[in-house]
Amino acid sequence: MRTIAEEFDMNIGIGIVAVAAMLAGCTVSSSNGPEETMKPAAGAPLTYDARTMVEFDAAKDQADKWCRANEGEPAHYVDRTPETARFECAPK
Repeated sequence: MRTIAEEFDMNIGIGIVAVAAMLAGCTVSSSNGPEETMKPAAGAPLTYDARTMVEFDAAKDQADKWCRANEGEPAHYVDRTPETARFECAPK
């Protein structure tokens, strides 16, 4: 039979492991880069992870940098889902 202190220690240990696993999962899954690793197909927008406004702003900046470097044009917002934001390279 376990003592109350042993039960408490075991529950704390399980909690720490669960929190560490959850944080590791968040860190690995968050990405600020475009989902495309190469130039998108003609007419296809650049798609970025954008679950929060901070990620959306970072995606907007990265899309603009990509478009200016590869197309010589600024990026323009296309649309958004709860998980992603899409931009395209086009003149104003």
